[in-house]
Amino acid sequence: MKKNQLLNILIIAGSCITLGACSFNTSKQDSNVYTVQYFDDSATPVMVGYAYVIKGRQANMRELEGVSYDKRSHSAAVPSRVGAHFVFDGYQGQYEDGTPVDLNNVQGNCNVYAKFVEEDYKLSYVFKNGVDTIRDNNGNVIKPQIKYGDAFDFSATTSSMEYQNPKYGYDYDYKGVALSGDSKDVVITSSDLNWKTAKASPVDIDSKGTIVVVFDNEHEPEYPTYYSNGLEWIEAGKLSENLSLKFNSVHEEKKKLFNVSIYQGTALKGTVGVAYTEALQETSTLTGFTFTGTDGSSITVDGTSYSTKYIKYSKEVADRIQEGYSEKNVELAHIMGDCSIIVS
Repeated sequence: MKKNQLLNILIIAGSCITLGACSFNTSKQDSNVYTVQYFDDSATPVMVGYAYVIKGRQANMRELEGVSYDKRSHSAAVPSRVGAHFVFDGYQGQYEDGTPVDLNNVQGNCNVYAKFVEEDYKLSYVFKNGVDTIRDNNGNVIKPQIKYGDAFDFSATTSSMEYQNPKYGYDYDYKGVALSGDSKDVVITSSDLNWKTAKASPVDIDSKGTIVVVFDNEHEPEYPTYYSNGLEWIEAGKLSENLSLKFNSVHEEKKKLFNVSIYQGTALKGTVGVAYTEALQETSTLTGFTFTGTDGSSITVDGTSYSTKYIKYSKEVADRIQEGYSEKNVELAHIMGDCSIIVS
């Protein structure tokens, strides 16, 4: 390689290095490039990050080396109410002339400070029937949300249609809910639940349904929560951790009342109610028969004979009584579903 060629190569390479350095320095000194400094919300604000932004562009914060801002309030502010906490809501500031800073459209050098808003933690709760979670008629889990002090609403459990896996032949009357722990026989209603606040976890047992929220750290409260079943305190968790309570729905199991229709020939004379698996009572009269249900109702029909030999339960009822049977004879001593009797 000739000396002149080598000299030209060195000059070109040197020019590239010089231009690169100039370009970096110019980016900080250009009058259209601004510096945004980010601070926390403490009484003496601490810088947590910065951004270099071309005029009119969006600022993207870079954290200072060795600084990892947790976006928590570092001020001495205390929530104004139990159950509330401070939520990071971005940064805000002003230019020297008092114009608010829009971090999506930076127009000059500026300082911005962490902003927080006060919000309530939400507590959710679900209803259980053993291992099953109660759902609505659309198949969705019933999971109301409330904040501290709000009333609980157990009305969603009152319908037997929402009872999971009901046994054939039974109705279920809603009684209330049982709290977890050793209180399975202690039934409460939504009106039994009441809120209290404490500075520490409770010791003395309170009445069933008492829910205690511990306001343990006034600046950064996590709200450990406990509830009483009247026998013991149960630790529920923390409001700050998306707390969800589980209540066991309590239903009283009752035998379903089935209708037995009494016909004289083709004419319907009336119906009597008979509880699942119970007997339809029949007595003979001088002129016919009297049928009495377990509900106390009775029908007297004139006739000389009756037979259920050819009277069948519907296929739907028969399938529920015993899987695989498409039809089943009516046995008056053991009523299993809606059925009919014909007196002739």
